[in-house]
Amino acid sequence: MRILVVSTDFIPNVSGIATLSFEQAAGLQCRGHTVKILTTTAGAAHAAANAKFHVQDATNKQPPILRLVSLFQILYGVVADWKPDFIWCTNYRGFGLPVMTIAQRNQIPYGIYYHGTELVTESKRVVRRLIFKAVATHAALRCTNSINTARILTQRYGIDAVPVTPGVHAAADGTSDSETLASSLRESWFDQRPIKCTKEQRLVFLAACRVSREKGIHIILEALALLKDELLARTLFVAVGSGNAISDFKNQAARLGVSGHVLFLGPVTREELPLYLSAADIYLQPSQPEGDFLESFGISFLEAQASGLPCIGTNWGGVPEAVQCPRTAILVAPRSAEAVAEAMATAILDEPWRATAGAAGPVWAAQNSWNSHVKKIESLISHLIPD
Repeated sequence: MRILVVSTDFIPNVSGIATLSFEQAAGLQCRGHTVKILTTTAGAAHAAANAKFHVQDATNKQPPILRLVSLFQILYGVVADWKPDFIWCTNYRGFGLPVMTIAQRNQIPYGIYYHGTELVTESKRVVRRLIFKAVATHAALRCTNSINTARILTQRYGIDAVPVTPGVHAAADGTSDSETLASSLRESWFDQRPIKCTKEQRLVFLAACRVSREKGIHIILEALALLKDELLARTLFVAVGSGNAISDFKNQAARLGVSGHVLFLGPVTREELPLYLSAADIYLQPSQPEGDFLESFGISFLEAQASGLPCIGTNWGGVPEAVQCPRTAILVAPRSAEAVAEAMATAILDEPWRATAGAAGPVWAAQNSWNSHVKKIESLISHLIPD
């Protein structure tokens, strides 16, 4: 089967949509299909070179209307030249309308994978809502990243979809070399932020995500300030990822008097991420409603559990589908620094829970593999393509 994958986010990094797009394309190709990528992500061809599929760059810095016209032209040319059996749009933004129009003109079935936030943003203006509903209605296949997202699609637009939750790769078995690297990395963190407790008492809470208010970074800083002194003395919070508000968070940490317990490391590659997770003790990401943002699943929680980290998150959006609460995670109400501080205190003081939750994480993550995810997507697409 010839599958054209179109996406605005494709380079595999700590972005969930980009990771999912890459894993779906790579997985479908590994299962014997011919895959071609059309993306507006600059540099995607170089980043995906090892996957050995063709990536066509549709990057365009023109104003929105001209950019949309350009996407129509590029997609039309690719479909005319390559003649795919199916067009798979891994996220609605940017490509939704061009995919529907050109797929229908060429009588090619297409599918859309929905992530959540776009269901909210597109419902706010009449024209965008009508376009969104038309694209979804005419799609031969509609998938969502969680039951929660499917529910929102039905509630807001009266359209059903098949939930196919994202996956994760099993963490590699720890070798002496990898353990040494993780230990060295961890020590480098405490060299930058020395804390007053024994080495055995030290605990690292880590967030690997966009460093933003949506991910609850400011809530974490407030929670640190609420911890009792003897608990704060054992705690280091490490944030891995990029974000426009990092300087604001550093200023907030200084105002709250917790700068000595906070470290912002910036973005890391997907290949580096397992090492950072291995160097931590607890994964902490209290995502919260902020503007139109919806935490519709949470691949980062699956990755943390695959690495054996107990998790703390919020009981909101699709997060409860990404963890097994209370077996692998503590979930609290969003927007509550007090609830996050209480959960952190529980994790610090309850060593048996940390051990049990950490051991249960890889078992749960193994039930949510990228392999099983791609198999389900492939099965759904195959039923739409005549032999």
